[in-house]
Amino acid sequence: MKILTVSFTLSFFCSFAQTQKVFFKKYYEVSSIVFAKEYRERFIIKDKKDRIDISIADIELIESYIKKIVTKKLYKYFRCSGRQYLGYISLKDEKKIIVLILNNFRYPNKFPEFEKEFALGFGEFYEDNKNQMYMTFNIDKKILE
Repeated sequence: MKILTVSFTLSFFCSFAQTQKVFFKKYYEVSSIVFAKEYRERFIIKDKKDRIDISIADIELIESYIKKIVTKKLYKYFRCSGRQYLGYISLKDEKKIIVLILNNFRYPNKFPEFEKEFALGFGEFYEDNKNQMYMTFNIDKKILE
């Protein structure tokens, strides 16, 4: 009976997980975070109709696209930066993913909640040091917007 209780409790808590850690050595050297559709962002996405879960195939598509379009110097920086992925359906019914590329490992004290909260930063540190880059990728059109 104890095993059944533990299994139920574990599966109950796992079903409410709002983030998942992923690692794609092919594209970057650090782990990244995928936010589940249940995660409630603390900012406004203008053209959001609904939140969605993101697949591994979606992340592969985004990362292969980024690798093709950036310079070698910039890609070297990207490989050492963490990512956060947040997916949604737009008002035009297009599947979109917001990608944050964040230099969270160079300045770990600036991002203590990296695995729990989608990082938004404003001000001198973020703007002067170029420690973050946001992009929206349209999965349906396979383009950055």
